[in-house]
Amino acid sequence: MNIKIASLVTILSMVMIVFAACEDSSEDVSSSAELENPSIKSSKVIPTAVTKAPTADVVKSPEPVVSKPKENPFLRPTPFRITVPTMVPSPTSTPIRPTFVPVSPTPSATPVPRPRPTSTATPTPTSTPTAKEFLENARVNRPTKGPKHRYVFSENVSDELISQHAEIHEHLIDVLGGYDRYVHAIYNTGGENEDLIETLNEFGLLKGEISKTEELEEIEQCLVAVSSFNAEDHRNNFSICIQENPLTDSDLYDERDAYGPDKFQYKIFHEWAQAYFNHYQRVHVFDRSLDISEDCCPSDNSVRAPAWWVDGTAMLFSDLFINEYFYKLTYTQERRLNIEDGGYPFQIRSEWENRFTEARQQMISDGEDGCGSDGSNEEYRESPKCDWVLMNLYLAYISSYQTMFVDLLSDMWELGFDASFEKHVGMTKEKFYGEFNKFIKNGDVGEPSPLGFFPNQVLDQIVDFWAVDSG
Repeated sequence: MNIKIASLVTILSMVMIVFAACEDSSEDVSSSAELENPSIKSSKVIPTAVTKAPTADVVKSPEPVVSKPKENPFLRPTPFRITVPTMVPSPTSTPIRPTFVPVSPTPSATPVPRPRPTSTATPTPTSTPTAKEFLENARVNRPTKGPKHRYVFSENVSDELISQHAEIHEHLIDVLGGYDRYVHAIYNTGGENEDLIETLNEFGLLKGEISKTEELEEIEQCLVAVSSFNAEDHRNNFSICIQENPLTDSDLYDERDAYGPDKFQYKIFHEWAQAYFNHYQRVHVFDRSLDISEDCCPSDNSVRAPAWWVDGTAMLFSDLFINEYFYKLTYTQERRLNIEDGGYPFQIRSEWENRFTEARQQMISDGEDGCGSDGSNEEYRESPKCDWVLMNLYLAYISSYQTMFVDLLSDMWELGFDASFEKHVGMTKEKFYGEFNKFIKNGDVGEPSPLGFFPNQVLDQIVDFWAVDSG
């Protein structure tokens, strides 16, 4: 036990010596050298912290006499040997891996996908419209209140005649409707006609090469269908009425003298109405010719309308028109004329009955060689024998004025005259000829017409020209 205590004291002494050596850092170099050499004893007295073993708080037993143990050299304090405390590294904090918080990028605008180039489909070639389709798109067959007409006059044509022309055509447009592509030219030979010639050249009349009015005599007709600059495509057709001034035309001198200056004026009005009615007929057959090609107008695309219908309906319409508008005309009002005075160059209503009996007498007396034939001769202008107006009055009598004036035209381009006639009248053209001959001949020569044979109403009560539907 005592040995253990002595050993503990020795260890504590050595610890004290170490701490004392650390404190005496100011000692000179020689001292340090001495400490480094164990054979040199230090002259400095190092106090011993403990000289004797502490007394244990125990009951001491008599100490036995024992020999002093030999000093263990390994327990001797070694003053020169400095115990350097082992550096215990300061504990480093365990690196904390930062928590990764993903930062959402600022949203950008949604990109609009760039359209991918696509192969352009080859367009289907559009077919060139036919002449009829072209004219339909141009609405040449559609009546309006404000048509595109051109009225052209020589400079020396009187203002009164020009005013009368405007008045008549205003009434005609009210009744028949206004149709484009209509030109009416009235000229004086030997007068100032430069403006008139220039206008007709703009329309391409005679290829646009007119230099003087004498050249107009080649085509002086009312009415004639022409093509601008002689084009053959039928897309630029128009109707033109070319007249030498009827008040000065030398060829009309006898007629002016026979009717007198007042009543001759109604012949002019009647012809203007007839010309515009022919234009009304032509626009509804589009690019086709109206007349029979063997008759007047060579064509390989004709609807083959017979002369008795083309000109006969135009004459009948003009008669009805002048009768109805006679007292509305400024010319009549200014001169205070009376239609019942008779002697006018048109058929007034009160004279129609005489016309019927005269035609009946002619058909009965002429037999097969005259007007009593089946009517096929009436299809041509060179061989008329019967009264064309009377033939159309009969046609309206067995059908209607709407059929005769309007419905036949509605299907004439598609069907031609004969088939359209059969569709709307209910019989063939040939049967119609036979029925007309029978109707006229069955009766005494002086027997009057049946009740209702002649119209007794105004035009807008028996026909609606604006209802035509030709395409």
